[in-house]
Amino acid sequence: MSLHAMAMGTLVADPVRRTGQSGRDFVTASMRVACDGAEPFLASLIAFSTSAAEALAEHRKGDGLVVGGRANLKSWTGRDGQEQHGLGIVVEQVMSEYQFGKRRRGTDDDARRAA
Repeated sequence: MSLHAMAMGTLVADPVRRTGQSGRDFVTASMRVACDGAEPFLASLIAFSTSAAEALAEHRKGDGLVVGGRANLKSWTGRDGQEQHGLGIVVEQVMSEYQFGKRRRGTDDDARRAA
């Protein structure tokens, strides 16, 4: 079973470019995602495709992003001994909050004109 997700949040650190043992480049990052009625959680991001990796690497700590891709739920024990939960996302698409808002406004405007 494959879970696809779209998440909006804020980068907690600058993305990091890495090279795998196979010589393939990729980019990793962490993003804080807000939840309605719950504590924010961290999403671990990894981008393998050239376009997604380049788009993710262009951003910096504190930037707002919207990412989409394959996701999996994660659980681990934190330094304080408490169970922690998060989301891992293999990023396929990246948009800044500005781009996402602009695209969404365009869609809403198109729908109003069609009505």
